[in-house]
Amino acid sequence: VELTTDGMVRAANLPDARKPKRNWLDPATTWQTLGTVGEQFGKNARFAEIIVSRDSMSLLAEVPDTPGTMRDYNANDRGITASSMMMPWDAEFRPERLFRLEDIAFFSTEKLGELTARTFTRLQVGSEMAVARYTFSIGQLMSPDGSFMVPSPDGKVTLEIRLEAADGWKGGRITYSS
Repeated sequence: VELTTDGMVRAANLPDARKPKRNWLDPATTWQTLGTVGEQFGKNARFAEIIVSRDSMSLLAEVPDTPGTMRDYNANDRGITASSMMMPWDAEFRPERLFRLEDIAFFSTEKLGELTARTFTRLQVGSEMAVARYTFSIGQLMSPDGSFMVPSPDGKVTLEIRLEAADGWKGGRITYSS
């Protein structure tokens, strides 16, 4: 802690465990984190799915240094790590379901905020529900055969915004096409 002579805190450098948690579902934080992902994976990185939750992000991506291979990654305030377990259908390389970060540029910070507000209105809910996650992919709800239960109408990236009640028993979701 750095203090002024009159006792005001000028700066505090807390250990990771003591730092306040960021809300990754805040649209500005979501885009800041996606920027970091872009730096870590590189400009040409391709993703099959990006799921943003309150305190982390899950990425299903082509392995940057092994094209044609898929891997699950988890990102949180401590960094990005590769997962060792994957569903068999996630491990299959399917180029038709891959997108680049530039393909989700339509869902800017402003647009993400606007669509989130629209989701609350369309589902006719208020503060009894909260945003549970954002999911970016070519379609939503992938099935084991590689198809989507909610396919993209034009083959472009879609965004699913899921709302849930605090008890986890009530929820709703809306999918938007870019």
